[in-house]
Amino acid sequence: MNITLIGFSGVGKTLFGIELAEKLDYVFIDTDELISKSKGLSINELLEKTGEDVFKRIEEQAILDLDLSSDCVIATGGSVIYSTRTMNYLRVNSIIFFLNEPLDSIKERIGGFELRGIVGLSSRTIEEIYTERLPLYQQYADHVIPIRGDYDSSKYVGKILKLVLPKVK
Repeated sequence: MNITLIGFSGVGKTLFGIELAEKLDYVFIDTDELISKSKGLSINELLEKTGEDVFKRIEEQAILDLDLSSDCVIATGGSVIYSTRTMNYLRVNSIIFFLNEPLDSIKERIGGFELRGIVGLSSRTIEEIYTERLPLYQQYADHVIPIRGDYDSSKYVGKILKLVLPKVK
């Protein structure tokens, strides 16, 4: 069984994903890291160099090429939800958890988004992007994990484990 974490930039997909993978003894895959390593550029640099449309195609192909034959926890980039093809692939091959944190809380914790490589930031505000993505995250999620204030990773990983442990072989 595979687990996919989706949500806005800075919500903690990588942090929670690493902890979750360790607890389940699963392989951890960070799709942004995978893309960055394969292209030799940070996500921000790649977005600047290729543009958003090309970046979204790169992201889509990277995920469609994943070998999901062993148990994995997948932390996706925040823009993954723009590809119906990718999300359908993840839906068929994993349980999808939306880490849902209010934008103000994310901003307070991480500061600025300028270096994070966010699709859409070149032409819209972070608030507009967040508002646009929120219903897409909800649409594709099998489960929503509300992240509220304390950012206690063990608490939120525990919530995910309670939902998946009955399904783990």
